[in-house]
Amino acid sequence: MGKGNFTEEFKRDAVRQITERGYPVAEVSQRLWVSQHSLYEWKKKFGTSNGKASDEVRRLKKELARVTEERDILKKSGRVLRQRCKVKYAFIALHRLRFSVRTMCRLLHVHPIVFYAWLKNQLSKRASEDKRQTDLLLQAWEESGKVYGYRKLHDDLLDHGETSCPNRVARLTRIAGIKAQIGYKRRPGIYGGRPSIVIDNTLDRQFDVAAPDKAWVTDITYIRTNEGFAYLAVVIDLYSRRVIGWSMQSRQTTDVVL
Repeated sequence: MGKGNFTEEFKRDAVRQITERGYPVAEVSQRLWVSQHSLYEWKKKFGTSNGKASDEVRRLKKELARVTEERDILKKSGRVLRQRCKVKYAFIALHRLRFSVRTMCRLLHVHPIVFYAWLKNQLSKRASEDKRQTDLLLQAWEESGKVYGYRKLHDDLLDHGETSCPNRVARLTRIAGIKAQIGYKRRPGIYGGRPSIVIDNTLDRQFDVAAPDKAWVTDITYIRTNEGFAYLAVVIDLYSRRVIGWSMQSRQTTDVVL
């Protein structure tokens, strides 16, 4: 069959087999007994309108996908549109594997650069500083045997060169669950009753003394340490308030005060 004997309908059908049905040019050429050069010429002549139609279909599909994505984003973010930026950032981070980040940022009126900066460092500058100082407070509290309250912990921060007010330290310790040790728990047992030995009240609460070494007083107390309780007995002169002597032991025995 000569080149001029092919009808226009035949040529268009051959081109449709290549462009619409997806057959290779070589296969169509062998099946229709047409040279590949002729098929390429026919495709160039009659396939232009089909190419434009395919481009239009692709454009419409892309537009449909964009509109569908925007619709789904708006349906899910209905309660987030009027919230703070941090709430919007959290929504975008939660759905970024499903939707486009730029599309969500555009619909929620936030900038993508700011979102990625928030994603990299979600804590604000003040929150980061609070966390750092809380770690320092916990360390100082542990070193004190979990005894210090926020006032002494505030003094420790100042000694380490930190800048913080007492109210802020009180807030951080309250959030971290840091509490001062107030008093000591009494061991279970029976308390009260009369002492076995009664000593005369010689001083009779006369604490004003006219000369030194006229009256000495003593007392014993216990101090909680990391290694247990330490018992301290001190003797002072009432006139000068000078410490005459002291003794400390790990047990509350008679040797402490003698």
